[in-house]
Amino acid sequence: MKQGYESKYQITWLDVSPLNDTYGVCTTQTEAQKLSATKVSDLASQASKLTIATPPDGVQFGIDVIKSVYGFSFSKVVTYNEEGLTFPAVTTGAQNLNICYTTAALIAKDKFVLLQDDKNAFPVYNPAPIVRDDILKKAPGIATALNPLAPLLTTSVSQQLQAQVVGGQTVQQVATAFLKSAGLL
Repeated sequence: MKQGYESKYQITWLDVSPLNDTYGVCTTQTEAQKLSATKVSDLASQASKLTIATPPDGVQFGIDVIKSVYGFSFSKVVTYNEEGLTFPAVTTGAQNLNICYTTAALIAKDKFVLLQDDKNAFPVYNPAPIVRDDILKKAPGIATALNPLAPLLTTSVSQQLQAQVVGGQTVQQVATAFLKSAGLL
């Protein structure tokens, strides 16, 4: 992909982050313990009795993927207008589980458990900055400044940073504190 962008668009991909912003299955810690579930495949024997909340895109990219790869279906799928509404549905007990985005702030804020995708059913979405070659030639410091950040941006770090913003801090406050703590600012 890097080579294709370079040759076709004259765009350079900088270092890729280990952060994975994909789909996942979440639940409360209490529910995960009750279900003895740490990974998605642990749900197979109980799925026909479980309900799951999902955002609209989570039907195709979550529910359908689970059925195809893991081979089971849930007793009921409830679609909510947005992913953020699926967390309270689980917290209140309206549903047992939810399809979530793996970097969702509410995973960290509400102390949800993100079940391991043990069959690697969900695609990996690792972000990386891209910069036009002409800009990078004029300002090569862009790569020097951004590349050290990439390995520090994990899925868990993203959840925690977003939770701080949801908790009331500004994006600038959270980013500045994180960059300073990492020695990048």
